[in-house]
Amino acid sequence: MMNGANSLINKIPKVKRCRDYHVYDFNGRRFFDMYLDGGRAFLGHKPGRTLLMMKNCLDKGLSAAYPGVWEKRLLNQLQSLYPSIAACSIVFGGGETYYVFRPFESEQPPENTIFELLLPMPGSSIVKVVCAADSCKKELPENDLIPQYLYSGLCRAAAELAAAKKNLKDDTWSFFDFSFWKRQGPWLYPTVSEDAYKNIFSTLLKKGVIISPYYEQPSCAPSQFSEGEILPIVELAKEFC
Repeated sequence: MMNGANSLINKIPKVKRCRDYHVYDFNGRRFFDMYLDGGRAFLGHKPGRTLLMMKNCLDKGLSAAYPGVWEKRLLNQLQSLYPSIAACSIVFGGGETYYVFRPFESEQPPENTIFELLLPMPGSSIVKVVCAADSCKKELPENDLIPQYLYSGLCRAAAELAAAKKNLKDDTWSFFDFSFWKRQGPWLYPTVSEDAYKNIFSTLLKKGVIISPYYEQPSCAPSQFSEGEILPIVELAKEFC
């Protein structure tokens, strides 16, 4: 993923604050956010108690990378979400790229490969939760020791995902079934050329809608929206009929 001078992400105005499925620029303009931090905010920019959990850990001084209780808790929560997960590792920073499993894209993650599980924790791009079934857990990278407040956030994000799985169904996002992308759960993969996608991005941005600035990375349909917020998308879709 490139963030060079010509990247579409640089077209997004400087963001002053984020809330739910919206971002606000320094001129007070509100944007309907369908980029959602690469999907990490697919339950909103302040999902449940995730940020509160992290803040409580920081208040205890748990900002350093020491061993703690969260590692085992996280694995237990992931296994309750997806029983096929036999082991997981936390990878800090960049490094190897793994297949990304996005919740609600399918019922279960793949069992024949290791994969990165995308949890609903905004700002978590600095860590990867890499998981594996029993058949390939020997291929997992070595677990990195990360600050305990980050571990606590990941644990809470897993709990928020468990709650969302009970409440959100596929038809939650059916309003976003338009011809210029293919929907899998809330995830919207472009079906147009990259040049056409750039035009769609710029057109929607002018109308107050932010979609993924990366062609290879899907946009994310929010689970809460108004008719007015998706109207620019509806109007644009008519051009593709």
